[in-house]
Amino acid sequence: MYYSNDDLEKNKIQLLSAIAFLLNILNLITVICYIILGFYWQLTIVLIWSLSIYFLSLLLKKKGYFVFSSYWGFQLTIIFLFVGSALHGYQMVFNHFYLIFVVTIPFVFSDKNYRQVCFLILQGVVLFFVQNMYGKTHMINFRLLAKVQENIYNALMLSIMIVFIFGLTYFNILMNQLHENKLKKIQRKLSATEKRLIIQNSELQTFGLSATHSLKTPLFIINSFLNKIKQNIEAQKDKTSNGYYIDLIKQSNKLNEKYSDDLVKYTSIYNVIGHFGKIDLEQFIQDKTSIFLLKYKNAEIINQVRGVILYSNPLLLEIIIQNLVDNALKYNLSESPNVKIFTEQKDQVLSIYFQDNGIGIATQYVDKLFDPFNRINEMETAMGSGLGLTITKLAAIKMNADIMLVSGEDGCIFRLSIAY
Repeated sequence: MYYSNDDLEKNKIQLLSAIAFLLNILNLITVICYIILGFYWQLTIVLIWSLSIYFLSLLLKKKGYFVFSSYWGFQLTIIFLFVGSALHGYQMVFNHFYLIFVVTIPFVFSDKNYRQVCFLILQGVVLFFVQNMYGKTHMINFRLLAKVQENIYNALMLSIMIVFIFGLTYFNILMNQLHENKLKKIQRKLSATEKRLIIQNSELQTFGLSATHSLKTPLFIINSFLNKIKQNIEAQKDKTSNGYYIDLIKQSNKLNEKYSDDLVKYTSIYNVIGHFGKIDLEQFIQDKTSIFLLKYKNAEIINQVRGVILYSNPLLLEIIIQNLVDNALKYNLSESPNVKIFTEQKDQVLSIYFQDNGIGIATQYVDKLFDPFNRINEMETAMGSGLGLTITKLAAIKMNADIMLVSGEDGCIFRLSIAY
């Protein structure tokens, strides 16, 4: 799995933020212990260090401040450890915090910051050995701890060190678990995307073969009748039949244009960006279907949707509604063609129904209803490209919805189901 530099930096920022949080919790505990045990003068250095760590942890969230905050956070820790050792008489337990400090450094910085890593590790190792061997004899030593307080102080520092090590281990395990969960989510998304791309590729291959075959039909008709017209002209035959041939050519050309338009719609749906928005369904249906009342005479669109607010993709929903309404009124032999639109909500699923009084669909065609270039009656052969319902189905899939034919007798009832 490939991680970008930004991903690595984010992971390290999370780790450092966790360490800073742990340090401040321990500092708070230490302050409380100092107050209880009467170590009042030690409070100042702990509070100064805690505030410094807090402000540097805030800088971590700003882009470009990672190395600066990390480096100076460690430098302040070294200063704190050195001053604390000097004030407390270079107690062995306190000096061992350098080891935790040294072990943590390589996990924070990247290979690019090897100079800072080497310098900080060298500082920590040198100070650890120098203070343990020469601190009490050759270095500045304030010895502010009374003899009676040394055992209590050492026990307190040992407890804090143990808690810090366990806390750091827990945070490391927690961060690894979080990263593993992220990785699993990414892998699941990649797997789902791969499956979706395989399906889309298969669909496009099938679609391409069907499109090639269907597009050849009107072109073949046009070419055949042009040859007949040419033969009539060359043979000086009766030219009255040429007018009939020209009408057929015009019809074939219109069908070819219909193919082209629907092909553009079909392929463009794959590139629709998933922008979802709040939609007043009643008003939306009214706005997107009013044009069909001008296109089809005596047509009626009965909008029975009331008070439904839907969160969906408006472009894809428009394609679905317009295709279903257009089909309902186009393939209709009634003197007063109509389509009734109503909704039903159940188990967090909104179902939108489209019921018409058209010619209906025979049972044997239901299984292939949404296949590309599939024509189910003579009217569709003459008037459509066979892509309308295919486009509708694809648009539904893109908006995470489902569409199906509920009934094809005495007109059609289509149901669009959208989970919310």
